[in-house]
Amino acid sequence: MNTHLKLILCGILALLVGLAFSIPLLASSLKPRTTIELIVDVKYAYFEDQTFNQNISGLWRNASNPLSFLQHLVSYIIILNVTNHSDKVANVDEFEVVAAPEILTRNGTVTGIFDAVVDDVRTIQYYPGWDQYWMPDQSRLVALTGTVGAFQTIFNSLINGTIYLYGRVRAMAYGSGMYSQGFGLRLVHLQQYGRDFLYNALISGNQLLQISNGFDVSILSGS
Repeated sequence: MNTHLKLILCGILALLVGLAFSIPLLASSLKPRTTIELIVDVKYAYFEDQTFNQNISGLWRNASNPLSFLQHLVSYIIILNVTNHSDKVANVDEFEVVAAPEILTRNGTVTGIFDAVVDDVRTIQYYPGWDQYWMPDQSRLVALTGTVGAFQTIFNSLINGTIYLYGRVRAMAYGSGMYSQGFGLRLVHLQQYGRDFLYNALISGNQLLQISNGFDVSILSGS
């Protein structure tokens, strides 16, 4: 057998060996990954316009600085009802809430936010004390809380009383590397109580809300 023919046979053998190893890897990469369906509903939103007092540490502002003095300090609680609408365990790792007078979306994804009072994104892998696993068909209430500064033009979105509330959750099926997302968008009318603003489609009567583990919400019966 001449050298040229030997080289051709060696090349063919190397190609066959390469295909033997690469085909299983290619088939694995082409295999459909597991996705899950997530349902998100904004159930509750509370905004409070904090008062400033020079006698309370941390709340006094320099009245001579217009950039500071003209801002409202707004505390908020926004509660989402998140459902894993699938037969797989969902590993949840990110939430987002937005409150704004105008929110544009396309296929569930936000494409525009205008004059947002709140735009809060939390990535929360392995948060101490919090269970990030949703069982199949399980629903849980999750709260995002914080305090933001808002200039008067933005704060007017609360005073006007009608506002969009948006919630998003990201998760992957347990053991899968592919993310799924769920969205909820709702146009609501806020009730105003002095310096407080409320949207409530969650509790009634003498019920109370309790937030534990940083995010989980429970509904309690008041006395």
